[in-house]
Amino acid sequence: MRGSQFGTVLGSEIDGKRGLINAPRIRTLTLCQLTLSVVRLGWATRKLLESMVGCWIFVLLFRRPLFALISELFHEGSQSKEDEAFQLSVGAKQELLLLVGFAGFVSTNLRAAPSDRLFASDASLQGAGLCSSVISRFATLELCRVAEQRGYYTRVDTSTLGAFDARTGGIFKDPDFSIPKVLHEGYLWDFCEVFRGSGILSHCHREAGLRVHQGFELQTGSTGNILECSTMLRIVGLICRRVIRCFHVAPVCCTFGTLRKPRL
Repeated sequence: MRGSQFGTVLGSEIDGKRGLINAPRIRTLTLCQLTLSVVRLGWATRKLLESMVGCWIFVLLFRRPLFALISELFHEGSQSKEDEAFQLSVGAKQELLLLVGFAGFVSTNLRAAPSDRLFASDASLQGAGLCSSVISRFATLELCRVAEQRGYYTRVDTSTLGAFDARTGGIFKDPDFSIPKVLHEGYLWDFCEVFRGSGILSHCHREAGLRVHQGFELQTGSTGNILECSTMLRIVGLICRRVIRCFHVAPVCCTFGTLRKPRL
């Protein structure tokens, strides 16, 4: 063991290269499978539950903050005999599921610096679109703090996950499978008028064979009023996406012009 970077000592798996110590991951994975089986069954004996909770306590000892996940399990089945089967309460099953869901954090550095990139994927099972953007680490922590799924069911695309090999740290098994390149929208329109008015300029550009955005005009209502936050954000979004070659902005005379008195 001397000079070794990896090893299991007194039931603890040590990773000297990353500087981590945790419960053996293969045993934790087996414990997760047994826990899910009990949750799926919905019944247990006090002896079985005490043994299972005791195993989880050993796992959580390496990451003590995760003890906050357990509360109901310590009192579950207290009124039953040791070998008497009883139905698990909803709270107990939820805590068991939380233990399984947070099992990955047992072998993770909880004090690791947050990522400075935000990743997103397409919900389509065929598109498999992936993208990322640079954000501040403070924003990452804030997103982790306020993230809430509100109980909505999210189906994981197992066909995409199957392309990864968990044992090799996410290396692709299939050499022909790769993350798609970043898709650039390019120019979708050649011309756009802000304060379109009668739309003469847009009509002339359209007659010349150019692609013309519908533009923005006060008379169209809230969708054309740049004093509305939603309208201004739409214009800013088009500018930031760089999908329009040319913008023509002509504020109406009754607001920003100089043809009326008093001049503004």
